[in-house]
Amino acid sequence: MGRCDRSNGMVCRNMNVKKDKIGRKKSAVINSMIGLVTSIISMTIAFVTRSIFIKYLGVELLGISSTFTSVLGTISLAELGFQTAIIYYLYKPLSDENYTDVNELICILKVVYNIIGVLFIIVGICLIPSLPVILKGINVDGHIIVYYLIHILNASCTYFLGYRRTLLYADKREYTIKTVDSIISIVFCIMKIIAVIMTANYLIYIVLTTIQTITSNIVLHILCKRYYRYLVDVKFNVVKFESIWKDIKVLFVGKIAGYIYGSTDNIIISSVIGAVSVGYIVNYTTVINAISTLVFSVFSPIAPMIGNLIVEEHDKNRNEKIFRTYTYVRYSITLCSVIPFIVLAQSFIEIWVGSQYMLSMVIVWLFGIDRYINFVHSSLCDFINADGLFAQDKNIEIIGALTNIVISIILAHFIGIIGVLIGTIVSQGVFWIGRSAVVYQNCFKGTDGNYKMYWQQQALYFIIFIFLTVICEKIYDILPCYNYALRFVTGGIICEIFAISFNLLLFHKTYEYKFIKSTILEIIFKIKNV
Repeated sequence: MGRCDRSNGMVCRNMNVKKDKIGRKKSAVINSMIGLVTSIISMTIAFVTRSIFIKYLGVELLGISSTFTSVLGTISLAELGFQTAIIYYLYKPLSDENYTDVNELICILKVVYNIIGVLFIIVGICLIPSLPVILKGINVDGHIIVYYLIHILNASCTYFLGYRRTLLYADKREYTIKTVDSIISIVFCIMKIIAVIMTANYLIYIVLTTIQTITSNIVLHILCKRYYRYLVDVKFNVVKFESIWKDIKVLFVGKIAGYIYGSTDNIIISSVIGAVSVGYIVNYTTVINAISTLVFSVFSPIAPMIGNLIVEEHDKNRNEKIFRTYTYVRYSITLCSVIPFIVLAQSFIEIWVGSQYMLSMVIVWLFGIDRYINFVHSSLCDFINADGLFAQDKNIEIIGALTNIVISIILAHFIGIIGVLIGTIVSQGVFWIGRSAVVYQNCFKGTDGNYKMYWQQQALYFIIFIFLTVICEKIYDILPCYNYALRFVTGGIICEIFAISFNLLLFHKTYEYKFIKSTILEIIFKIKNV
């Protein structure tokens, strides 16, 4: 990467702005396309390894492994949100080619992550005496403790080796991370499958997983040195750290909220109902998480674009229209992903691991509604992060997190897994309502009428989602069962046809649809002329 002559700063900045505006959409398309491909690869790997895992190692070890991941998610709260803050602070120096600031920010992240990595290991070891309580119904012997220690090692590796991933995220090079991770995952997936089939040994499986994590982070570390030759070790900037720390204290609340949403369900189920139950529900979370990975792989490259948009544009009404359009895009993809999940999840579990691992259809619906809210409302999260509205989001995250954990624990004792999922959905609703108010009050000031329109639109979106899902479910139920695979594929096609056709029929005259159509045509035209 060349550096502009400071004596011609204004000329260089103008050229960079033009270049950035031309390349930004193209960059997002490349990141999204590669993200989609690598996500499909990751999804395939996840299903193959999970199938082998259940067959050769059993559902009990699957439940234990998933619970360990959730427990270590608690310790990872020590990260506090440094990566999110550093990405936010990197936008401007990367745009201005201020390499001094970039080096200082990466130095801060490196020092902090090294400290956190050590603390992570220490705290993880201190939690060993609590394992018998967490793993209800499991005899915690020496083997279980060894498994847990290796899980700690695997989780801590990224702190010591993966801090430069942050620079790639901020510089819109997420495709590099996903490509490297996918290639290494394929290689190690083959090794783990062979090892499990030949030995049925869980220890070998998790050791290979740890080596995979280390390898992936080392490769990305080396690539960062090649991409960013200006990276050098610099002195820890205490003043800059103190400035970032103000945001970190707020982001820590967000980390807790994210953890409670994403990790406590397994711990509550394990400690209240039993670790084996985690193994059963993890089959469903594997499916819905695979779908989530696909969806977020498409949208994650857009977050840096939103950050640049907010920095450069000051037209609140225009930005609000872009936000509504972005939300509509998320909604459209949500229809095409969540409806098939709800309709086909039971059949998929039956075909994949067997009918003995199927749970209630109510659980499937709760998973689907939870993920619907998560997908659609995440457009708010992207604007909050891009505009640095961490302080404004703090109270919402506290309320949502407390709502989740309190309702989940209480209802788990009465209605089991269903109660835990209800708690998660209620907290998602709290996040959605609160964050919409934050975005409209801060990003789009003076657009109160549009805020009411936003919620009217969301209510309509949700009604259409429920209606289409019920219709597709009824149609799927009456399909003949001569061939399970053919019926499954036919059901998926029906879901997609209904989702796409109704979406176009109802919204083809809206501003959002017309904006998307023109943007896609513009991108295609630019790519053809590159």
